[in-house]
Amino acid sequence: SLGFALACSVDSGGSGSNFANGGIGGTGVSEGPITGFGSIFVNGIKWEIDDSEVDFDGAPGTEGDLRIGMVVRVEGEIDSEAGTGQASRVRFDDELEGPITSIDEVGDVGAEDLTLELLILGQRVWVEAGGTRFDDDDDGSPDCGLATIAVGDVVEVSGLRDGDGVIRATYLECEGILSLGNTEVELAGTVSGFSEGDGTTFMIGDVTITFDPTGGMTTLEDLPPGGVADGLFVEVEGKITATNEVFANEIEQEDEFDDDDLDEFSITGFVSDFVGLSDFKVAGRRVDASGAVFENGNALLLEDGVRVEVEGDLVDIDGESVLIADEVEFEDREIEISAAIADAGDIVPAPSETDDDRFFLLGIEILVVPSTIMRDELLPPFGFDDIAAGDYLEVKGVSNGSGAVIASEVRRDEVDDIELEGPVDEFDASTGTLTILGVTVATQTEPTTEFAIDDLPATRAEFFAQLEIGDFVDVEDDESDGDATSIDFASEVELEDEDAFDDD
Repeated sequence: SLGFALACSVDSGGSGSNFANGGIGGTGVSEGPITGFGSIFVNGIKWEIDDSEVDFDGAPGTEGDLRIGMVVRVEGEIDSEAGTGQASRVRFDDELEGPITSIDEVGDVGAEDLTLELLILGQRVWVEAGGTRFDDDDDGSPDCGLATIAVGDVVEVSGLRDGDGVIRATYLECEGILSLGNTEVELAGTVSGFSEGDGTTFMIGDVTITFDPTGGMTTLEDLPPGGVADGLFVEVEGKITATNEVFANEIEQEDEFDDDDLDEFSITGFVSDFVGLSDFKVAGRRVDASGAVFENGNALLLEDGVRVEVEGDLVDIDGESVLIADEVEFEDREIEISAAIADAGDIVPAPSETDDDRFFLLGIEILVVPSTIMRDELLPPFGFDDIAAGDYLEVKGVSNGSGAVIASEVRRDEVDDIELEGPVDEFDASTGTLTILGVTVATQTEPTTEFAIDDLPATRAEFFAQLEIGDFVDVEDDESDGDATSIDFASEVELEDEDAFDDD
């Protein structure tokens, strides 16, 4: 599933992972989306922010301005063993603000997950079921969500850029309707098309920026001595005057932080420019993970486009700040599937050395990669070539973002109950059905189907009232009907993240 749920309990505060190198005390920074409150959780660290400075979009702010999903930078003192910190500063700066000019469904990500691509000031933004937190401005705007956003809506976006430059929105706020000449916008990008002879305009992508520093209408901040120039990465605030035309009230060079004296650093983002384990980038920062411990996967799963959290130390290497990773955690939650192979056609050997072997359980495509662990407790050794129709397989893995599961482990065992644990694509409370990884699961009125929410018994009505798209649900179908190849109806369903976005 491309949708990466920000799901976490506010009591547990996200992943809850500690820095791998242990130790108590030291200065640190966490850069990533807010995943919980009390005070705030970023990258599994609980940061107390009662006495901290909050820089909210370039102006003084408060804890009350912050929301689940906003990407922030938190600075302060960290107790890495306890996974807590005392923040001295929290900084939020939105990634983009402007009108939506087009909306398209992303068709190659996996039909079971609704993902929309928005075009905003020429920049591509993906909003994803279960992965984007939506919010309304206080100006009386209509409900803000996947089903309601429309061309012409003005939105503010916070998120993570992937290697293709797409902003994967973790937070989106609806702010109103486009009004040319009045709507305020923000964007960032690399200057192009600037010349000495025509020094009042330049381009960021397809957007023309007009400015007038001599007349006092445009403020220039933190620019190099030469001022605006091609190749400079700048942030622009202004008003939209026509389609893809902005008059800048302020132009500034993006902040560069002095991170030389940090004891701990963590960042969440997408892998890009992957060369090898010791040479890739996350959120634009170079990483060396050759000595790292891996969580929710292993080193062979690293590739461009994978979302990870990286923790470690920053080291200056040949004038470049490199994150020497102690721990790399794959952000996608682990998917589990236990079922029997229906027939021989569900076993598909790789057609070439560059492809992966694959098989299907419950109609879900399972990719067997070089790092996949293959086990059979009864008849070892066990490999892909030993799989046969009727085999009962237990699979653990993560989504590849295109509807398939990359298996970290495949275990052959005696036939048992069918189990499917993964993110909910869609559901219908009136019929009692839910879809996980493209598999539609029927439930029956209790007590035939047993419902639970975080290990506590629940009624069907309570279960579906609490359920949200992207939540992880564990489904079981007992083997009493003698068929372990398909789910007829669920004997048990459990919602594992009771209220993924509860920030009360």
